[in-house]
Amino acid sequence: MFKFTFQGLLLILVTGSTAAELPVKIRSVADLKEAIHSARAREIVQHPEQWLPELVSSVHWRTELSEHFVLHYQIDKSDQNDALFEPLLLELEKQYSELMNFFRIEAGSKQEQLALKTRLVCFIVKTDSERTFGTLPDPHLLFYLLDPEKDPDYLDKLRHELAHWVWGRLYGEAPPLFNEGVAVYAEKLSAPNITDLDFLANAKAGVDEVPPLKEVVHGDGFWKHKGMYTLGSLWIDFLVKEFGWDQLKTFFLNSDFEDDLVVEHFERVYGEKLETLEFHWRSYLAEK
Repeated sequence: MFKFTFQGLLLILVTGSTAAELPVKIRSVADLKEAIHSARAREIVQHPEQWLPELVSSVHWRTELSEHFVLHYQIDKSDQNDALFEPLLLELEKQYSELMNFFRIEAGSKQEQLALKTRLVCFIVKTDSERTFGTLPDPHLLFYLLDPEKDPDYLDKLRHELAHWVWGRLYGEAPPLFNEGVAVYAEKLSAPNITDLDFLANAKAGVDEVPPLKEVVHGDGFWKHKGMYTLGSLWIDFLVKEFGWDQLKTFFLNSDFEDDLVVEHFERVYGEKLETLEFHWRSYLAEK
């Protein structure tokens, strides 16, 4: 699974089929920038495993290390925004701490303690590009092509990606309604000075526009509708407020990103029919 921002939009691509042959060789940052402006941009971002190793080898990285991150960065286009890297590790550690507290994660078993000792390896290229994106090609590796002029909200998008990592290394994935819901919910509410009212006020999915959850609980249905990232965050908000984090964590441990039995797994963990909880959720949204 690859999560990325593309022309200011947050998207996910699932790579269940064999990757097609890439139209160009990507041996440098210049090659990558040219490629993501081509007609094959989506394919290229979808399959970083085909070009990322060679690109990483071609770049002279500056490297910094902190408790939870290995930061490799390159300034491909130098300007007044170069200074963003000076506080970036501190900002990432701050976001990490806020996400750990938000998710109420505490190491219990030895397995959990070991999982929490992992670092996220980040490769960030600062350049000038109309199109930017970030991808998690494996659970502990982040690549981000960044233009802070075109992508001023990059810290929020980094928080979203960190949320996937912080949550996923302990609880894995569930179908995108839940997986993206958790990340958006954390992106919006784990930051300081953000209230539930702020979150609900800024949610764009009106209750009357929400399709039945059985239509979007599987991946194929999720991608057919607009506003599903916001919808997922509102659904997670309800589940956490009504049942707490522990049941959501248990559900994730009993599901996966592609889960044909997601409804059965959900109902087994929550002890209620999906339709029953959906009815209460819609009433909750209407009240708010």
